[in-house]
Amino acid sequence: MRVLSFVIACLLVSSLGAQAQEQRSLSACGRINAFTPATATTDGSIAIGTRTYVLRADALYSQMGQNRLALVVGREVCLNGALDASGAMLSYIGHGIPQPYCGRVQSLRAPTGAVAGSLVIQDTGIATFSIPVGTDLSNDAPSPYGTYKCYSLAVDAPGDAYVTGRFIRTVDRVASRLQICGRVLEYTRATPTAAGAVQIGSRALTIERGFVYTGDPAGDRVDRTVVGTDVCLTGGLSATGELITFITGQFRDSACSTVGSYRPPSTATDGMLVLSVAEHPDYMRLIVARGTDLGTVATGGHICVRYAINGNGDATVTSRFEPTSPSPGVAAKPPVTQLPSTSTR
Repeated sequence: MRVLSFVIACLLVSSLGAQAQEQRSLSACGRINAFTPATATTDGSIAIGTRTYVLRADALYSQMGQNRLALVVGREVCLNGALDASGAMLSYIGHGIPQPYCGRVQSLRAPTGAVAGSLVIQDTGIATFSIPVGTDLSNDAPSPYGTYKCYSLAVDAPGDAYVTGRFIRTVDRVASRLQICGRVLEYTRATPTAAGAVQIGSRALTIERGFVYTGDPAGDRVDRTVVGTDVCLTGGLSATGELITFITGQFRDSACSTVGSYRPPSTATDGMLVLSVAEHPDYMRLIVARGTDLGTVATGGHICVRYAINGNGDATVTSRFEPTSPSPGVAAKPPVTQLPSTSTR
């Protein structure tokens, strides 16, 4: 869907030219009830559900927008396009209705009593959907204008797409993020009916039931969570502390980040250095072995450390270092902060 949206956006932007100020974007979703193709010299029209749009004559979009794979009577589509001042489509392209439908919420009016509600949301264009009376939106907490959300859709008898409920993606349920580096001591994959478990060093986590490891969408898909292997696991925890999304990469022996908290070691006990990333103060925990001197460590300050794996499988700080840049403007590599989404968006 991201690739398709990018293609659509590029097509629409390239068509605007000098008329950009007079146009607005639209996404009309539903079943095609009637379709008269435009040509290079004559206007056409399309009826999606209860709405009908004029398709302006255009040499490019009479070919690109009216592709026979999408714009077919009876097919359920979203028609994305740019409108002129009269509401006619100057540039457009059709594709299947995405499920879920995601975008930045412009307005949301929940249904009340016998009055239907409405959702205005922006993806590649502005889309408006009805919310029927009785639709359960109890899991859709109020949020600021422009918040990115996803909704499930259906198509009614007249052919209009409407909201059936809020779709909660995995990434929406992440309450905190973390990274654990060390040796894998236990790993049981989750199944559709049972939770899984992973233990890296002395830290053990429950893996949410139904989780399927898919790896990094932009890179390595191999599950490197293998007992006896030294790894760095980057994941997201639910509000109840279950691991609901994660990727496991090769072990890295250093990190630079903000100090979340620090308990210095004594001659008799180990200490603990916690690194924070953005709004996640407990992002990465590192043992500081007794007798290790890290100098002055201030909460909120920046620190770079090297670490190795001790006999218990935990990442343990061995030294502190100052970051050096191989060339101007290149800084030390920080811990991974982005997680893959296991949702459709």
